[in-house]
This record gives sequence, C-alpha cells and structure tokens, in this order.
Amino acid sequence: MKYILLLICFQCLYSQKITPEEEFTVSQNYIYLAKYKFYKKDYKKASDLFKKAFYYHSPLNSYDLLDAAACSLYNGENALSEQYITEAIVNYKAPLDFIMEYNKFKPFLKNVFFKELPSKYEIYFNKFYGSKKNLQAYLDVNVLVEKDQFIRNIIDDFEKNKIKTKTDTLLIKQLNKTDNENVKELIEITNKFGYLDSSWLLLWHQRPLYNDSNSFFWNFFKPLINKEIKEGKVHKSFFAMFEDFNETINNQRQKYGVFPQYFGLYPFVDIKNIDTQRGNIGLPPLSFEIIVNGYPIPEKYQFSETGLEKQLEERILKYEK
Repeated sequence: MKYILLLICFQCLYSQKITPEEEFTVSQNYIYLAKYKFYKKDYKKASDLFKKAFYYHSPLNSYDLLDAAACSLYNGENALSEQYITEAIVNYKAPLDFIMEYNKFKPFLKNVFFKELPSKYEIYFNKFYGSKKNLQAYLDVNVLVEKDQFIRNIIDDFEKNKIKTKTDTLLIKQLNKTDNENVKELIEITNKFGYLDSSWLLLWHQRPLYNDSNSFFWNFFKPLINKEIKEGKVHKSFFAMFEDFNETINNQRQKYGVFPQYFGLYPFVDIKNIDTQRGNIGLPPLSFEIIVNGYPIPEKYQFSETGLEKQLEERILKYEK
C-alpha cells in the first residue's frame, strides 16, 4: 500500500537515482536523526526529518509512525499526527492500549482525536485486512503462528507452575512436530506468495539452525530474504538478531549489540569498530541506542552526544544537496 505521505514533494531531496535497498537505508537514517532531534526537543526539525524519511520508503514498523505522530503533535501538526496514527493501525495493527498508553502521547490525550479513538479503533483495525495484497497468504501464515504459540504457551504454563510430569516429554515431542510441520507449510506458502513479514516469528524459532549449512529451512530463506533486501522490501539489518543470537550462544560474544540484556555478559567482537559494523547493515551507532533508548553502556565503548549527532547527520548529508 502506497502512503499518501510519500507523495509529498521535497525540492531539497537528492535527485540522483538510488537503489531500492539504499532508499530503505536512507529512510531509516532520516528516522534515526529524527528520533535524536525529538530527544533534543527540536520538534520542528524532527517532524521535517520524518517527512523526508517517509518520502524515501514506507515506515519499517508502527513505532516509527507513532514517533512521527508524537513529533507532529509537539509541532502543532495535529492532522498529520492523526494520519500517522491511523496508518499505524491500518498498516501495522498498532494496539489501542499501546497507543493510548504511549508515553510520548501523554500531554495530548485530552485532544478530540484521542478521546474518539477508542470508538473508531475497530473501523481502522478492520481496514488492516483490506490493505493486505494477499489476505489468504496472511491468514495462512497466521494459522501457523497460532499453532506455534499454542504449544509454547502450554509449555510455559507448565514451567511457570513448576509442573513436572511424564507429559513434559510428550509436549517437547509435540513442539518439535509442530515446528517441523510449520516449516514445511511455511516454505510452501512462501513459494506460492513470496516472503511475508508476518512469518518472522516462525523464522525466529528456527534461529538455533541459522548457521547450519545443512538446514533446508535457512538454505531456502536466506537467499530469498537477501533478494527482498536488494529490492527494498526488507531492511538490511534483518539478520542482525539471528547473527547476534548465535554469537552469544555459540561463541559467548556479540557482533552488533542488538540485545542490550547481554551487554554485561558477553564482550563485543570488535567494540572499536562496532558503529562501522552496525552502519554496514543500516543500524544507527550504538550511542544512539544508549542516548535515545536508554541502553546500558558497554565496557570500553566511547561516545558523546555531539559525536552521535555528527554521525547521524553525515549519513544523510548527500541527500540534502
């Protein structure tokens, strides 16, 4: 679905043709700077940066839209903020409770839009299904996700209540059976309809086999997703979580730092060049996560706010000409 926002014209934007993959990267770089400017309370600049980001590529997720909406609210652009929030629901199923409790919206909850949103939410939510290019494929994957979660929820309940019975072995067998069936069905669906982002959780549960060269699952999905990355449909940081997970489990270290809870447990492969490595896959400097999102500070990592701002501005410099 094409966003109305993408039709906004910015004369200052860089006119040279760039690849779809780069468009996605540029869009995210604008978003990182926008979020930093929001952190600095420069709401007008942040709002302008979000507009440019969405010119290049549709948002990565609902969080980007909700942050853009918050910037618009602080900047007095109420109509634009409403459009962003509506799109977050229609395109990403942003939950009503999450929106109403979103910390950045607190000063504006008395606005008419937020007062009326609970009664209108279902209308927006139902449009989500109409926005799907192939609804049947989406529903088919959702059935697999439900099966995936059902067996895992049962196992979690047993573990939380410290129930130990002969059933444990049967549950693990059922879990493996469910995963094996889901893998086969997901590949069939993907072969027919292409990669669907709603299948991410199913991929995540295959993460232990990510580095297994004999895994038929990853031998199928890795080249497929790399193709999606080149076509600008998937962000090039997609595999970072899978790589870091396997680094922490197999080598007791981390490469990109996507899991802040591991900062005090596992050293970085190359802490001096971590920002370069993150930049290579379109992630912001680690200092962005520390300053803007409150990540803990890894040992031996040097950073400053001025340094972060400079790095973020350098990433978009040529597109501002």
